[in-house]
Amino acid sequence: MPIPDFGNDGLLPPGRRFDEWQGTPIHWGHPCTFAEVEKRFDEDVVHSLTRPALVNEIGRILDFAKGHVDCFVLFISGALVTSGVDPRSAFIVLQVTGTEFEQLDRAERWFIQRFFGDLEYSWGESDELIMQTGLAITYPEGHHKHQESKTSAMIHRSIAGEPIPSEGAHGYLEILECDEGVDEIDTVTTAPAS
Repeated sequence: MPIPDFGNDGLLPPGRRFDEWQGTPIHWGHPCTFAEVEKRFDEDVVHSLTRPALVNEIGRILDFAKGHVDCFVLFISGALVTSGVDPRSAFIVLQVTGTEFEQLDRAERWFIQRFFGDLEYSWGESDELIMQTGLAITYPEGHHKHQESKTSAMIHRSIAGEPIPSEGAHGYLEILECDEGVDEIDTVTTAPAS
């Protein structure tokens, strides 16, 4: 399914409903590939000065994650996923299952937590570009970390669903990467049980 068109407000429409958090609906992101992100948010906006750098940085982050984790979802949000010609920021969240995360060696877990654990960094001339990262590690029902991980995943989806915070709920993107051949994001990140 292709990335949907922008609404009149220059934002993507929300994805289908995922769950509700304290009375506020939480939505899925729009499934896509990195090639679709490159085309839609860089190549198709020929006069942008900032989009190539932001998309290139996301490509590096994606390659980094692939080098450490076999199966994950990467949320992409922020000003990059709006219709603005020269966005200055993107928000990236790595979502991985607790089983996958705990199979990593200690150094890899530390590095993933360090890089994706609510980091913000700037780069470019005068540090005008900003990348924010987040990490959501999800555990199944019955695991002692399930409720905490459910809350974390909901918060990250909620933040990703507000690419421009003052504008309310809108869409974001989800890239599924899985060496195990999983075809649907739903099988990796199922909606939490109520």
